[in-house]
Amino acid sequence: MVIMTNSEEDNVRKALVTFMDKLEPPRNYIINNHTDFKWGWNLTTDPCIHNWHGVTCYTSNRYVKSIVLDELNFTGVLDATSLCIANNLQILSLRNNNLHGFISEDIRNCKFLTHLILSGNKFSGNLPISIPQLHNMKRFHVSGNHFIGELPNMVNVTSLISFLAQNNNFIGQIPDFDFSNFEAFNVSNNNLRGPVPDTRGRFHADSFYGNPNLCGKPISNSSCPPPPPPPHPVDKKDEKSFLDNLPIYSGYIVLVLIFLFFLIFKLIRKFMTKDKEKALDHGEKKDMELDMSCAGVGGGGGEKLSEILNSNGSKSWLNGLGMKSESCSSFN
Repeated sequence: MVIMTNSEEDNVRKALVTFMDKLEPPRNYIINNHTDFKWGWNLTTDPCIHNWHGVTCYTSNRYVKSIVLDELNFTGVLDATSLCIANNLQILSLRNNNLHGFISEDIRNCKFLTHLILSGNKFSGNLPISIPQLHNMKRFHVSGNHFIGELPNMVNVTSLISFLAQNNNFIGQIPDFDFSNFEAFNVSNNNLRGPVPDTRGRFHADSFYGNPNLCGKPISNSSCPPPPPPPHPVDKKDEKSFLDNLPIYSGYIVLVLIFLFFLIFKLIRKFMTKDKEKALDHGEKKDMELDMSCAGVGGGGGEKLSEILNSNGSKSWLNGLGMKSESCSSFN
């Protein structure tokens, strides 16, 4: 806002002169007989009364309404911080210069802006996320630059009638604008993807060409493939509940491990006991067999022995029996 009768005038004029300095106008460019290279933009004159080049004011001649500086071979940057101190500004046009750099988020302070025309420069980077906050915007033109990132989602800017963003490096999908009031729309020659929104027949394929990953009418008769299902969201309540109950779960796990170790110990002990019992049974059996042999020879077995002797009469057998008797006697 430019008010020549109060203390704010110096701040506004200084800000606008700084804005012009940052644009870096060529020093040998003379317009309307302005011999200074800033065409009247200085601290000793008034932007409305002395007609700064490109400046239009409201009828009261107190506030700057528009700044139009097209095709003047500027080579600097857009200082939105200084510009928007003139916060009644409605129109800014810097079309077809050689401006570069980023657009500051401070552009949101130009809250009455209806026209932002930046086409045909060398601006780069992402567009400010605050662009959709400019609810009075009618014409938004940024074509022919080096912008990246996604298009600003201006679907809630109901006053918008012209959106030109062709010949950049934008990615992502096209916002679902309400095209019923649009007079101009073009996003061709970017890197956009996904379905073309329904333009209600107002715009045709030439508004979308040059985006290989766009699909659907009007650029293709085939429908777009269905999008992949979204990943199942993690319920933060469930996650928090799990973390809260983690000590309890840990206790259960420890108890299960103790039980398993106890069970394994019992099984090992049981198998060891069975092996020991088998060894003892085997030893006892051999002892019993030996005892029975000795008993058969030494006690009450005379008749059988005589029969064996009578039937066989083998000396070798007697020798063996004598050895057996000796081993039995070692136990007696």
